[in-house]
Amino acid sequence: MVSKEKRELISYAYKKGLSVNVIAEMYELPVRTVNRLLKHEQQTGSMKPNTHNCGRPPAIDAEGMERMRRLIEEQPDITLREIKETMNLSISIPAISRKVKHKLGFSYKKTASRRGTGDREE
Repeated sequence: MVSKEKRELISYAYKKGLSVNVIAEMYELPVRTVNRLLKHEQQTGSMKPNTHNCGRPPAIDAEGMERMRRLIEEQPDITLREIKETMNLSISIPAISRKVKHKLGFSYKKTASRRGTGDREE
């Protein structure tokens, strides 16, 4: 990644008439990188990097997360597997668990009817 300062210096040097090869050698960058940065500036009018399209897109969009929240609120005892089947999700159950816990803020609590596994002999 080329720093903001270096990007501005590249732009300034090019506007002053230096060749792409000289600029690349000056800043120890490949010629291809300098060309790409200058082309980006020509197209966008800015030397700022494109950061809006970085990273993996979310598996569930905001609308899907809201549907999941409503589903859990309507059926507090719903299992992760049932969420996956009801919403027809293609992500894993552990991934759903992380979404429920970290994004929606729900935690798993057993209901009174699910707490015991049977009668205990004492």
